[in-house]
Amino acid sequence: MVRFVGLVRVTNVADEVEHQRATLFSVCAQVFEEEASRRLLIRSRPGLQAAVGALGTDDVLVIVRVKHLAQNFVDGWRVLLDLLRQGTPVRVLEGSDAGSYRAESEFSANAREITRMEAKMRSDDIKRGMEDARQRGSVIGRPRVVDEEVRLAILSHRHEGTSLRSIARNVGVSVGTVHAVVANA
Repeated sequence: MVRFVGLVRVTNVADEVEHQRATLFSVCAQVFEEEASRRLLIRSRPGLQAAVGALGTDDVLVIVRVKHLAQNFVDGWRVLLDLLRQGTPVRVLEGSDAGSYRAESEFSANAREITRMEAKMRSDDIKRGMEDARQRGSVIGRPRVVDEEVRLAILSHRHEGTSLRSIARNVGVSVGTVHAVVANA
């Protein structure tokens, strides 16, 4: 016999949380709750893991909407696809994506492609923003440890035959930094 196990995503929107609870308690034998977070990986989400762990062989994980699996609709589809890949059947009760999902279908393949494209667009936006910042003179990333003065001191010591370890100690940088400067010279 199929048993439904529900998952409520607890956010700061009280009406939405109460709607999830009311809907799931009316159809599920057991309901788990999970505090909203940005975590997408199933293994780093104790509430979702508990719900999946409570499923028997014929049982189904039930959510109200796909967006209740993550921060937004797109990330919710990512989590849904991960659940399907690991063999967890999922039923979505409301929304344009309502239905039962047991395996990756053509619809979920399209959703996977949409999430991939969205991630690529986000990555491209970040790269564009970093390039714009560089063009305006901003320094991106970790500041360099070695300025020109330190570089010349390292090379001078090495030219005198000093060991890499001694140079690192004298100049105040790591042996790896000294090695990198000498290798690039």
